[in-house]
Parts: sequence; C-alpha cells; structure tokens
Amino acid sequence: ATGLLIVNAMIDFFQARGVVARTNAFLHILAPAVLEAGSISLYPGINKSGQPLAQYFFLVGTTIVCVAVFGDIGRLLHRGSAVSIASIVSQFSVIVGAVNFNYGTAFLMPEYLTSDPAIAKGGRFFVAGGVCFFVNAFATLSDKFF
Repeated sequence: ATGLLIVNAMIDFFQARGVVARTNAFLHILAPAVLEAGSISLYPGINKSGQPLAQYFFLVGTTIVCVAVFGDIGRLLHRGSAVSIASIVSQFSVIVGAVNFNYGTAFLMPEYLTSDPAIAKGGRFFVAGGVCFFVNAFATLSDKFF
C-alpha cells in the first residue's frame, strides 16, 4: 500500500502548481517513505541499537500523513468547488489509517510490551491502518483516473 501512496503522491507532485501544492505533495511522498523505513527497521538484523526505531518512524510518518491530509482538506475548502465522493473517502480513510497506526505504535512501545494480547492488539491496529491506507490509495487513483 505504501508503494501506491508514493506513486499517487509523485503524480500529484509533478502536476502541482505553486509552492503550497508542491510542499503538500512532497509531504505525501515523505510520509509513506518514513512509514516504509519503519517497516524495514523491523526486519531481523536491521535495528541493532535496541531502540524502538520502527515505532518512532511510525509516529513521525503518521504525523506527516495527518499534516499533509489537513493541507489537502484546507486546499479543497479554499477552492470551494464540489468535492467527489472518492476524494472524501480518500481523506477520511487516510486519517483513520494514521490514527490506527498511532494506536498500534503505542501498543508496541517497549514499556507496553507486557503480554502477547497487547502485542496482538497492536498488530490488529496496524492491519486496520494498512487497510485504510490501501483504501486511500485506490480512492485517490479512482478520483484521478475514473
């Protein structure tokens, strides 16, 4: 799903006109890249520091996602034109996905890794967030091309 998010963001970046639109599009490229870095840091042997790097990447990435989405919403409201259903689904799903990722991250922080059920709950939040990001990617593509 992060690959689709990056492709969508790159399309936006190259079509964007103006500094605000380009900055916002860049945030949409940066956010999934940071989330992907968090995922990669979970691979065995990658993070040897003992620090919860993945969790930090996820917190930063989801914060960037929310800033970028609120920028999108602001631009949509400023334009004052009609907003498509796909665009509403896209914005809503990415915010819900970011919130789920943040909850999942909280359950996987070292101070909360107390039991297998807590880890499973964190994993469910990550899966729900990933599904929301997947919905966002397809809603964005359908809004652009259909």
